[in-house]
Amino acid sequence: MKISQMQSAWATALLMVFALQCSAPAVAKTVESDDEWRYTVTKGDTLIGLVERLMKPATDWRKLQQLNRLPNPLRIAPGTVVRIPVAWLRSDVAVASVSLAQGTVSVRRDSGPLSATPPGTELRPGDRIETGPQSTLAMTFIDGSRMTITPSSKVQIESLLVYGKTGVTQTRLKIEEGGVDSQVKPLASTASRYVVTTPVFNLGVRGTDFRARFDPTSQLAFSEVLEGRVIASGKTSEISIGAGFGTLALINTEPKPPVKLLGAPLLKGLPEKLEEIPLSLSWEPEPGAKAYRAKVFSQDAPDRQLLESVFTQPFARWPDLPDSAYALQVRSIDADGLEGAVATRKFVLKARPAAPFVNQPAEGSKVYADSVTFKWSESVVAEKYHLQVASDKEFKSLLLDRKDVTGGEYKFAAEPGNYFWRIASIAKGDEHGPFSAVFGFVQRKIPESPGAADPPAIGEHEIAFSWKAGEPGQKFRYQVSSDPQFASMTVDTVTAEPTAKFPKPPPGTLYLRLKSIDADGFEGPFGAAQKFVIPEPATLWWQYLPLLLLLAL
Repeated sequence: MKISQMQSAWATALLMVFALQCSAPAVAKTVESDDEWRYTVTKGDTLIGLVERLMKPATDWRKLQQLNRLPNPLRIAPGTVVRIPVAWLRSDVAVASVSLAQGTVSVRRDSGPLSATPPGTELRPGDRIETGPQSTLAMTFIDGSRMTITPSSKVQIESLLVYGKTGVTQTRLKIEEGGVDSQVKPLASTASRYVVTTPVFNLGVRGTDFRARFDPTSQLAFSEVLEGRVIASGKTSEISIGAGFGTLALINTEPKPPVKLLGAPLLKGLPEKLEEIPLSLSWEPEPGAKAYRAKVFSQDAPDRQLLESVFTQPFARWPDLPDSAYALQVRSIDADGLEGAVATRKFVLKARPAAPFVNQPAEGSKVYADSVTFKWSESVVAEKYHLQVASDKEFKSLLLDRKDVTGGEYKFAAEPGNYFWRIASIAKGDEHGPFSAVFGFVQRKIPESPGAADPPAIGEHEIAFSWKAGEPGQKFRYQVSSDPQFASMTVDTVTAEPTAKFPKPPPGTLYLRLKSIDADGFEGPFGAAQKFVIPEPATLWWQYLPLLLLLAL
């Protein structure tokens, strides 16, 4: 081609470009800035190349030129920022990945329900997820954001999109019932979207830690922001919710102005190690709290939520958990139902092998002997037992410490005094379980018999006995019988004095026995029986005078 022809061709091309520029309408802004992706030009980029690489098929590069007012579509200075509407970008359907499914979880999609949701299961747009009581599902999105669907919830994935290599993502989920906890990564582009919808309002975020839930019974929707910022959009208005604030709304109403959330409850008083089940955890009441939501997670898997319940008082009660390391999370609930900041406390549960059931001596009992026999129900998992006896409730002064006790009882010689005892099971492999509760008892000497009574004073109408006085508070029981075995009683009486008086029985041989009764009512043994005789009444000579006179006649 001659030089004059080449010059003519270049001139024609430049005229075409100029004509396009002149014919292009002056577009100040055709879309909202948040709906645009901004691309920074590098060396060698052209509009045609950008369209072919990033945008939907059949997109006209001229529209991109008009939008950005670029004079030369073939030459763009490196560093130039090109605005591209998200609607023009090439998009692909993304998937979310299950990171944990706990309890009863079901996922239904058009092709039917999934049989299982182990970690790694892909979740797609259109999937509807349901969690049962004490059940959760945690998922991770393509941008690294995470969401946990809480117990008794129904959530649908409406859309999951990724726009080529732009870094733009759009995630949209719908809460039909229950709630979600979201940790959204800061979005790589202002054009990215993370939206949670409810029947009441929609929540849009760009990178934050927030909660959302809908109660179909009360028709209320709630949202609480822990970090970042959330935009809550109703039908006609929207509000911005900052960290530490929340909002709620009734269906067909607009979101209420943000209110400050309650602070995290104080969990400092909780023990680090628990040794008893049912599980019982308590904390300081939070001013303004009407209830508390408590959750238990595994320390090894922070996403693995094992328990969740709402309690009206500042304590949580659950029936059981396996021995392991856990984390307790508690948040306060205000009068409107908004839930506050989270408090976390780690603890270890070690309640197995369980201590055996104690039979004797029970708490507060008194043992009257020179020894005490400890008895308990034998455990099916225990190979032996660890028995401790101490003179103090803290077991600092141990009197007995044996880890090799077998069977269901152990006899221990004990002087009179106060004692405390406890017992633990030891399973195979020397696995030591927690001690039982501490049981205190009093060892007392057996009340001694008052001994022999003084010889009875037999009067004309009554008999009187006396014996040695006992200890302060003691009483006495005396029995009189004509049978040395005391099968039948002539007298059976308790007295506070070391004396006895009773009506004189008919003549004959009688037996007397005595026992002491301590102030607490414990009765000692009867002493040896004593024999005494009620004599026949004396016969005087003048009583026979009439008979003598009769014989003399």
